[in-house]
Amino acid sequence: MSGIDGDLRFTHVDPETQDGHSLPTSGSDECRFRPFLRPLPNFKFWFSISRTCLTDHRDLSRATAVGYLFLLLLTSSFINVSSSCSWGACQIYDSCTKASDCGPGLYCENCPILGKIYPFCIRNKATIPTSIINGLPFNRYSWLLTHNSFSMLAAPTLPGVQRVTIYNQEDSVTNQLVNGVRGLMLDMYDFKGDIWLCHSSGGLCFTHTAFQPASNTLREVEGFLSRNPTQIVTLIIQDYVRAPKGLTKLFATTRLTKYLFPLSKMPKNGGDWPTVKEMLQANHRCLVFSSAQWKEADEGIAYQWNYFLENEAGDSGVQPGKCHNRKESQPLSSKKASLFLMNYFATLPAEDVVCKEHSKPLTDMVQTCYRAAGNKMPNFLAVDFYLRSDGAGVFGDLDTMNGRTLCGCSTIKACQPGKPFGTCRNVSSRG
Repeated sequence: MSGIDGDLRFTHVDPETQDGHSLPTSGSDECRFRPFLRPLPNFKFWFSISRTCLTDHRDLSRATAVGYLFLLLLTSSFINVSSSCSWGACQIYDSCTKASDCGPGLYCENCPILGKIYPFCIRNKATIPTSIINGLPFNRYSWLLTHNSFSMLAAPTLPGVQRVTIYNQEDSVTNQLVNGVRGLMLDMYDFKGDIWLCHSSGGLCFTHTAFQPASNTLREVEGFLSRNPTQIVTLIIQDYVRAPKGLTKLFATTRLTKYLFPLSKMPKNGGDWPTVKEMLQANHRCLVFSSAQWKEADEGIAYQWNYFLENEAGDSGVQPGKCHNRKESQPLSSKKASLFLMNYFATLPAEDVVCKEHSKPLTDMVQTCYRAAGNKMPNFLAVDFYLRSDGAGVFGDLDTMNGRTLCGCSTIKACQPGKPFGTCRNVSSRG
Protein backbone atom coordinates (compact mmCIF):
# COMPACT_ATOMS: atom_id res chain seq x y z
CA MET A 1 0.00 0.00 0.00
CA SER A 2 1.01 3.58 -0.50
CA GLY A 3 3.36 4.82 2.15
CA ILE A 4 4.38 1.40 3.48
CA ASP A 5 8.02 0.60 4.02
CA GLY A 6 9.25 -2.05 1.66
CA ASP A 7 7.00 -1.25 -1.30
CA LEU A 8 8.60 -1.55 -4.72
CA ARG A 9 8.57 0.94 -7.56
CA PHE A 10 8.57 -0.39 -11.12
CA THR A 11 9.49 1.50 -14.26
CA HIS A 12 7.93 -0.11 -17.33
CA VAL A 13 9.98 0.57 -20.48
CA ASP A 14 10.88 -1.26 -23.67
CA PRO A 15 14.58 -2.15 -23.40
CA GLU A 16 14.78 -2.22 -27.21
CA THR A 17 14.06 1.49 -27.44
CA GLN A 18 15.51 2.91 -24.23
CA ASP A 19 18.90 2.50 -22.60
CA GLY A 20 20.20 2.95 -19.13
CA HIS A 21 17.33 1.32 -17.23
CA SER A 22 17.83 -1.22 -14.49
CA LEU A 23 15.67 -3.63 -12.56
CA PRO A 24 13.04 -2.19 -10.18
CA THR A 25 14.21 -0.65 -6.95
CA SER A 26 12.43 0.16 -3.70
CA GLY A 27 10.24 3.22 -3.48
CA SER A 28 7.59 4.73 -1.25
CA ASP A 29 4.43 5.34 -3.26
CA GLU A 30 3.87 2.48 -5.65
CA CYS A 31 2.31 -0.96 -5.52
CA ARG A 32 3.84 -3.89 -3.73
CA PHE A 33 5.63 -6.53 -5.83
CA ARG A 34 4.30 -7.22 -9.29
CA PRO A 35 5.91 -9.38 -11.99
CA PHE A 36 7.92 -7.20 -14.32
CA LEU A 37 5.99 -6.69 -17.54
CA ARG A 38 7.42 -4.65 -20.35
CA PRO A 39 4.81 -2.91 -22.50
CA LEU A 40 5.76 -4.34 -25.90
CA PRO A 41 4.04 -2.21 -28.56
CA ASN A 42 1.14 -3.93 -30.29
CA PHE A 43 2.77 -3.68 -33.72
CA LYS A 44 5.94 -5.44 -32.54
CA PHE A 45 3.87 -8.06 -30.77
CA TRP A 46 1.77 -8.85 -33.85
CA PHE A 47 4.77 -8.76 -36.18
CA SER A 48 6.91 -11.10 -34.08
CA ILE A 49 4.16 -13.64 -33.43
CA SER A 50 2.93 -13.61 -37.03
CA ARG A 51 6.47 -14.10 -38.32
CA THR A 52 6.90 -17.07 -36.02
CA CYS A 53 3.64 -18.63 -37.13
CA LEU A 54 4.31 -18.13 -40.83
CA THR A 55 8.01 -18.97 -40.89
CA ASP A 56 8.34 -21.87 -38.49
CA HIS A 57 4.97 -23.50 -38.84
CA ARG A 58 4.13 -23.54 -42.55
CA ASP A 59 2.63 -26.99 -42.19
CA LEU A 60 0.11 -26.09 -39.54
CA SER A 61 -3.37 -27.39 -40.12
CA ARG A 62 -6.18 -24.98 -40.62
CA ALA A 63 -7.59 -25.80 -37.17
CA THR A 64 -4.26 -25.08 -35.51
CA ALA A 65 -3.96 -21.81 -37.40
CA VAL A 66 -7.40 -20.78 -36.21
CA GLY A 67 -6.32 -21.61 -32.67
CA TYR A 68 -3.29 -19.36 -33.02
CA LEU A 69 -5.42 -16.52 -34.30
CA PHE A 70 -7.82 -16.93 -31.37
CA LEU A 71 -4.89 -16.79 -28.96
CA LEU A 72 -3.58 -13.68 -30.70
CA LEU A 73 -6.93 -11.96 -30.34
CA LEU A 74 -7.15 -12.81 -26.65
CA THR A 75 -3.61 -11.66 -25.94
CA SER A 76 -4.02 -8.46 -27.92
CA SER A 77 -7.27 -7.76 -26.08
CA PHE A 78 -5.51 -8.17 -22.73
CA ILE A 79 -2.71 -5.84 -23.79
CA ASN A 80 -5.22 -3.22 -24.92
CA VAL A 81 -7.16 -3.47 -21.65
CA SER A 82 -4.08 -3.38 -19.43
CA SER A 83 -2.68 -0.35 -21.25
CA SER A 84 -5.96 1.50 -21.84
CA CYS A 85 -5.33 4.00 -19.04
CA SER A 86 -2.39 5.29 -17.03
CA TRP A 87 -0.96 8.35 -15.29
CA GLY A 88 -3.97 8.96 -13.05
CA ALA A 89 -6.61 8.29 -15.71
CA CYS A 90 -7.69 4.86 -14.44
CA GLN A 91 -10.95 4.69 -12.52
CA ILE A 92 -12.18 2.24 -9.91
CA TYR A 93 -12.07 -1.39 -11.16
CA ASP A 94 -9.88 -0.44 -14.17
CA SER A 95 -6.74 -2.51 -14.69
CA CYS A 96 -3.52 -0.87 -13.53
CA THR A 97 0.17 -1.64 -13.08
CA LYS A 98 1.13 0.93 -10.45
CA ALA A 99 -0.52 3.29 -7.96
CA SER A 100 0.04 6.38 -10.13
CA ASP A 101 -2.13 4.85 -12.88
CA CYS A 102 -5.20 5.29 -10.67
CA GLY A 103 -7.11 8.52 -10.15
CA PRO A 104 -7.45 10.48 -6.88
CA GLY A 105 -8.58 8.41 -3.91
CA LEU A 106 -7.67 5.15 -5.63
CA TYR A 107 -4.88 2.61 -5.30
CA CYS A 108 -3.58 -0.28 -7.40
CA GLU A 109 -4.14 -3.69 -5.79
CA ASN A 110 -5.50 -7.17 -6.43
CA CYS A 111 -7.61 -9.76 -4.64
CA PRO A 112 -6.46 -13.27 -5.61
CA ILE A 113 -8.86 -14.99 -3.20
CA LEU A 114 -11.71 -13.70 -5.39
CA GLY A 115 -9.91 -14.80 -8.54
CA LYS A 116 -8.69 -11.27 -9.32
CA ILE A 117 -5.02 -12.01 -9.90
CA TYR A 118 -4.31 -8.90 -11.99
CA PRO A 119 -4.12 -5.53 -10.22
CA PHE A 120 -6.95 -3.05 -10.56
CA CYS A 121 -7.86 0.31 -9.04
CA ILE A 122 -9.57 0.26 -5.65
CA ARG A 123 -10.53 2.99 -3.21
CA ASN A 124 -8.11 4.02 -0.49
CA LYS A 125 -9.71 7.15 0.95
CA ALA A 126 -12.90 7.79 2.88
CA THR A 127 -15.39 10.51 2.09
CA ILE A 128 -15.50 12.82 5.12
CA PRO A 129 -19.28 13.17 5.60
CA THR A 130 -19.06 16.56 7.32
CA SER A 131 -17.53 17.98 4.13
CA ILE A 132 -20.94 17.41 2.48
CA ILE A 133 -23.52 17.56 5.29
CA ASN A 134 -22.33 19.61 8.24
CA GLY A 135 -23.87 20.90 11.46
CA LEU A 136 -25.63 17.74 12.69
CA PRO A 137 -25.02 16.08 16.08
CA PHE A 138 -21.82 14.05 16.17
CA ASN A 139 -23.75 10.81 16.79
CA ARG A 140 -25.58 11.12 13.46
CA TYR A 141 -22.45 10.37 11.45
CA SER A 142 -20.60 7.14 10.62
CA TRP A 143 -16.80 7.00 10.76
CA LEU A 144 -14.06 4.54 9.88
CA LEU A 145 -12.20 3.08 12.87
CA THR A 146 -9.15 0.80 12.75
CA HIS A 147 -8.82 -2.15 15.12
CA ASN A 148 -5.46 -2.18 16.94
CA SER A 149 -4.40 0.82 14.87
CA PHE A 150 -0.80 0.60 16.11
CA SER A 151 -0.29 -3.10 15.29
CA MET A 152 1.44 -2.65 11.94
CA LEU A 153 3.14 -5.32 9.90
CA ALA A 154 6.28 -3.25 9.31
CA ALA A 155 6.58 -1.92 12.87
CA PRO A 156 10.17 -2.30 14.14
CA THR A 157 10.78 -4.62 17.08
CA LEU A 158 12.80 -3.94 20.21
CA PRO A 159 16.54 -4.55 19.66
CA GLY A 160 17.34 -8.25 19.71
CA VAL A 161 13.71 -9.28 20.21
CA GLN A 162 11.48 -11.30 17.91
CA ARG A 163 7.92 -10.03 18.23
CA VAL A 164 5.27 -12.72 18.74
CA THR A 165 1.82 -11.24 18.26
CA ILE A 166 -1.02 -10.64 15.78
CA TYR A 167 -0.91 -7.81 13.24
CA ASN A 168 -3.97 -5.86 12.20
CA GLN A 169 -2.88 -2.94 10.02
CA GLU A 170 -0.24 -2.19 7.41
CA ASP A 171 0.35 1.55 7.41
CA SER A 172 1.12 4.25 9.96
CA VAL A 173 -1.45 6.01 12.12
CA THR A 174 -0.68 9.23 10.25
CA ASN A 175 -1.46 7.56 6.92
CA GLN A 176 -4.64 6.10 8.38
CA LEU A 177 -5.81 9.55 9.43
CA VAL A 178 -4.89 11.07 6.07
CA ASN A 179 -6.93 8.34 4.35
CA GLY A 180 -10.02 9.21 6.36
CA VAL A 181 -9.79 6.98 9.44
CA ARG A 182 -11.35 8.92 12.32
CA GLY A 183 -11.28 6.36 15.14
CA LEU A 184 -8.31 4.50 16.63
CA MET A 185 -8.34 1.46 18.93
CA LEU A 186 -5.24 1.54 21.13
CA ASP A 187 -4.12 -1.01 23.75
CA MET A 188 -2.14 0.77 26.48
CA TYR A 189 0.00 -0.85 29.20
CA ASP A 190 2.47 0.08 31.91
CA PHE A 191 5.85 -0.98 30.52
CA LYS A 192 9.47 0.05 31.03
CA GLY A 193 8.44 2.85 33.39
CA ASP A 194 6.24 4.39 30.70
CA ILE A 195 2.96 3.78 28.87
CA TRP A 196 3.34 1.57 25.82
CA LEU A 197 1.18 0.26 23.00
CA CYS A 198 1.21 -3.50 23.24
CA HIS A 199 -0.72 -6.36 21.63
CA SER A 200 -0.65 -8.76 24.53
CA SER A 201 -2.87 -10.66 26.95
CA GLY A 202 -3.46 -10.98 30.66
CA GLY A 203 -3.05 -7.26 31.25
CA LEU A 204 0.75 -7.40 30.93
CA CYS A 205 3.09 -6.13 28.24
CA PHE A 206 6.22 -8.08 27.31
CA THR A 207 9.22 -7.33 25.13
CA HIS A 208 7.90 -9.75 22.49
CA THR A 209 4.44 -8.10 22.39
CA ALA A 210 5.48 -4.45 22.69
CA PHE A 211 5.30 -1.96 19.81
CA GLN A 212 6.27 1.53 20.96
CA PRO A 213 5.62 4.17 23.61
CA ALA A 214 2.05 5.44 23.35
CA SER A 215 3.38 9.00 23.25
CA ASN A 216 4.73 8.39 19.73
CA THR A 217 1.29 7.57 18.34
CA LEU A 218 -0.48 10.30 20.29
CA ARG A 219 1.97 12.82 18.86
CA GLU A 220 0.89 11.64 15.41
CA VAL A 221 -2.71 12.31 16.41
CA GLU A 222 -1.84 15.75 17.78
CA GLY A 223 0.05 16.62 14.62
CA PHE A 224 -2.91 15.62 12.47
CA LEU A 225 -5.37 17.64 14.57
CA SER A 226 -3.13 20.71 14.51
CA ARG A 227 -2.86 20.51 10.70
CA ASN A 228 -6.56 19.79 10.18
CA PRO A 229 -8.66 22.14 12.34
CA THR A 230 -11.99 20.86 10.97
CA GLN A 231 -11.41 17.19 11.87
CA ILE A 232 -12.38 15.14 14.94
CA VAL A 233 -10.58 11.97 16.09
CA THR A 234 -11.89 9.38 18.55
CA LEU A 235 -9.57 7.23 20.70
CA ILE A 236 -10.85 4.02 22.28
CA ILE A 237 -8.34 2.71 24.79
CA GLN A 238 -8.13 -0.87 25.98
CA ASP A 239 -6.74 0.38 29.24
CA TYR A 240 -4.25 -1.56 31.37
CA VAL A 241 -2.50 1.54 32.72
CA ARG A 242 -2.34 1.60 36.52
CA ALA A 243 0.23 4.35 37.01
CA PRO A 244 -1.36 7.23 39.01
CA LYS A 245 -2.83 9.79 36.61
CA GLY A 246 -1.00 7.92 33.85
CA LEU A 247 -3.28 8.90 30.97
CA THR A 248 -3.66 12.47 32.22
CA LYS A 249 0.11 12.91 32.16
CA LEU A 250 0.33 11.20 28.76
CA PHE A 251 -2.18 13.60 27.18
CA ALA A 252 -0.36 16.59 28.69
CA THR A 253 3.02 15.38 27.42
CA THR A 254 1.70 14.90 23.90
CA ARG A 255 -0.18 18.25 23.92
CA LEU A 256 -3.55 16.59 23.33
CA THR A 257 -5.15 18.02 26.46
CA LYS A 258 -6.26 21.18 24.64
CA TYR A 259 -8.33 19.06 22.21
CA LEU A 260 -10.02 16.72 24.71
CA PHE A 261 -13.81 16.67 24.78
CA PRO A 262 -14.73 17.20 28.46
CA LEU A 263 -16.51 14.42 30.30
CA SER A 264 -18.99 16.91 31.76
CA LYS A 265 -20.34 17.72 28.30
CA MET A 266 -20.81 14.12 27.16
CA PRO A 267 -24.52 13.24 26.84
CA LYS A 268 -26.01 10.88 29.39
CA ASN A 269 -28.60 8.17 28.79
CA GLY A 270 -28.31 8.16 25.01
CA GLY A 271 -28.89 11.85 24.36
CA ASP A 272 -27.58 13.64 21.30
CA TRP A 273 -24.03 14.92 21.21
CA PRO A 274 -23.29 18.53 20.35
CA THR A 275 -23.23 19.35 16.66
CA VAL A 276 -19.97 18.99 14.80
CA LYS A 277 -19.87 22.77 14.35
CA GLU A 278 -20.16 23.30 18.10
CA MET A 279 -17.39 20.78 18.76
CA LEU A 280 -15.10 22.50 16.28
CA GLN A 281 -15.82 25.95 17.67
CA ALA A 282 -14.92 24.77 21.18
CA ASN A 283 -11.86 22.90 19.84
CA HIS A 284 -13.20 19.71 21.45
CA ARG A 285 -11.84 17.55 18.66
CA CYS A 286 -10.43 14.53 20.45
CA LEU A 287 -12.85 12.11 22.11
CA VAL A 288 -11.27 9.61 24.52
CA PHE A 289 -12.90 6.51 26.02
CA SER A 290 -11.30 4.03 28.41
CA SER A 291 -12.20 0.45 29.30
CA ALA A 292 -11.26 1.22 32.94
CA GLN A 293 -14.42 2.36 34.72
CA TRP A 294 -12.63 3.90 37.71
CA LYS A 295 -10.90 6.47 35.51
CA GLU A 296 -14.11 8.45 35.08
CA ALA A 297 -13.91 9.58 38.70
CA ASP A 298 -10.13 9.50 39.00
CA GLU A 299 -9.04 11.17 35.75
CA GLY A 300 -12.22 12.44 34.10
CA ILE A 301 -11.85 9.96 31.23
CA ALA A 302 -15.12 8.55 29.89
CA TYR A 303 -15.90 4.90 30.61
CA GLN A 304 -16.53 3.36 27.21
CA TRP A 305 -19.57 1.29 28.14
CA ASN A 306 -21.49 4.29 29.46
CA TYR A 307 -21.57 5.72 25.95
CA PHE A 308 -21.11 2.86 23.47
CA LEU A 309 -23.15 -0.03 22.19
CA GLU A 310 -20.95 -2.64 20.58
CA ASN A 311 -21.40 -5.98 18.85
CA GLU A 312 -19.18 -8.99 19.43
CA ALA A 313 -15.61 -8.79 18.17
CA GLY A 314 -13.58 -11.48 16.41
CA ASP A 315 -15.05 -14.52 14.70
CA SER A 316 -18.33 -14.17 16.61
CA GLY A 317 -18.84 -10.77 15.00
CA VAL A 318 -18.45 -11.88 11.41
CA GLN A 319 -20.99 -14.70 11.30
CA PRO A 320 -23.46 -13.97 8.48
CA GLY A 321 -26.89 -12.95 9.66
CA LYS A 322 -25.88 -12.54 13.33
CA CYS A 323 -25.13 -9.36 15.25
CA HIS A 324 -25.13 -9.73 19.04
CA ASN A 325 -23.89 -7.32 21.68
CA ARG A 326 -20.64 -7.85 23.54
CA LYS A 327 -21.01 -8.91 27.16
CA GLU A 328 -19.74 -5.49 28.32
CA SER A 329 -22.28 -3.69 26.16
CA GLN A 330 -25.94 -3.03 26.70
CA PRO A 331 -28.24 -4.68 24.13
CA LEU A 332 -27.76 -3.12 20.71
CA SER A 333 -31.36 -1.91 20.70
CA SER A 334 -30.83 0.03 23.95
CA LYS A 335 -31.54 3.76 23.89
CA LYS A 336 -29.27 4.47 26.88
CA ALA A 337 -26.08 4.90 24.87
CA SER A 338 -25.80 7.20 21.86
CA LEU A 339 -22.81 5.72 20.00
CA PHE A 340 -22.83 2.37 18.20
CA LEU A 341 -19.53 0.67 17.30
CA MET A 342 -19.75 -2.18 14.81
CA ASN A 343 -16.82 -4.63 14.91
CA TYR A 344 -16.04 -6.52 11.72
CA PHE A 345 -12.77 -8.42 11.89
CA ALA A 346 -11.71 -12.03 12.40
CA THR A 347 -10.01 -13.29 15.56
CA LEU A 348 -6.91 -14.17 13.52
CA PRO A 349 -6.70 -11.62 10.69
CA ALA A 350 -5.15 -12.54 7.35
CA GLU A 351 -4.33 -9.61 5.11
CA ASP A 352 -4.73 -11.62 1.89
CA VAL A 353 -8.26 -12.73 2.86
CA VAL A 354 -9.62 -9.40 4.07
CA CYS A 355 -10.28 -8.12 0.53
CA LYS A 356 -12.95 -10.81 0.23
CA GLU A 357 -14.53 -9.90 3.57
CA HIS A 358 -14.56 -6.19 2.69
CA SER A 359 -16.98 -6.82 -0.15
CA LYS A 360 -20.51 -8.23 -0.03
CA PRO A 361 -20.06 -9.95 3.40
CA LEU A 362 -19.37 -6.58 5.05
CA THR A 363 -22.21 -4.87 3.21
CA ASP A 364 -24.61 -7.58 4.38
CA MET A 365 -23.34 -7.38 7.98
CA VAL A 366 -23.90 -3.61 8.12
CA GLN A 367 -27.54 -4.25 7.26
CA THR A 368 -27.77 -7.07 9.82
CA CYS A 369 -26.37 -4.89 12.61
CA TYR A 370 -28.54 -1.97 11.53
CA ARG A 371 -31.64 -4.08 12.09
CA ALA A 372 -30.28 -5.57 15.35
CA ALA A 373 -29.81 -2.04 16.71
CA GLY A 374 -33.40 -1.07 16.02
CA ASN A 375 -32.65 0.61 12.68
CA LYS A 376 -29.71 2.57 14.04
CA MET A 377 -26.72 2.91 11.75
CA PRO A 378 -23.29 2.19 13.31
CA ASN A 379 -21.37 5.36 14.19
CA PHE A 380 -18.03 3.56 13.93
CA LEU A 381 -17.03 0.70 11.65
CA ALA A 382 -13.98 -1.13 13.10
CA VAL A 383 -11.92 -3.24 10.70
CA ASP A 384 -8.49 -4.78 10.13
CA PHE A 385 -6.40 -3.96 7.04
CA TYR A 386 -8.88 -1.27 6.05
CA LEU A 387 -7.27 -0.68 2.63
CA ARG A 388 -7.93 -4.21 1.35
CA SER A 389 -11.06 -4.72 -0.75
CA ASP A 390 -12.51 -5.88 -4.06
CA GLY A 391 -13.09 -2.29 -5.18
CA ALA A 392 -15.02 0.19 -3.02
CA GLY A 393 -14.54 -1.74 0.23
CA VAL A 394 -15.19 -0.16 3.61
CA PHE A 395 -15.21 3.28 2.00
CA GLY A 396 -18.19 2.44 -0.18
CA ASP A 397 -20.09 1.00 2.77
CA LEU A 398 -19.45 4.14 4.79
CA ASP A 399 -20.73 6.29 1.92
CA THR A 400 -23.92 4.26 1.93
CA MET A 401 -24.27 4.39 5.71
CA ASN A 402 -23.87 8.18 5.82
CA GLY A 403 -26.06 8.72 2.78
CA ARG A 404 -28.98 6.82 4.26
CA THR A 405 -28.68 8.52 7.65
CA LEU A 406 -27.84 12.09 6.70
CA CYS A 407 -29.93 12.72 3.61
CA GLY A 408 -31.92 9.59 2.72
CA CYS A 409 -29.82 8.81 -0.35
CA SER A 410 -28.01 5.67 -1.42
CA THR A 411 -24.64 7.38 -0.94
CA ILE A 412 -23.34 10.47 0.81
CA LYS A 413 -22.11 11.65 -2.59
CA ALA A 414 -25.74 12.03 -3.72
CA CYS A 415 -26.69 14.30 -0.81
CA GLN A 416 -27.69 17.88 -1.57
CA PRO A 417 -27.12 20.21 1.39
CA GLY A 418 -30.13 22.36 2.19
CA LYS A 419 -32.53 20.19 0.19
CA PRO A 420 -35.35 18.11 1.76
CA PHE A 421 -34.46 14.67 3.09
CA GLY A 422 -34.53 12.16 0.25
CA THR A 423 -33.67 14.70 -2.45
CA CYS A 424 -30.73 13.06 -4.20
CA ARG A 425 -28.65 13.94 -7.21
CA ASN A 426 -27.57 11.41 -9.79
CA VAL A 427 -24.07 10.08 -9.20
CA SER A 428 -21.99 7.31 -10.71
CA SER A 429 -22.75 3.87 -9.32
CA ARG A 430 -19.07 2.87 -9.52
CA GLY A 431 -17.58 2.99 -6.03
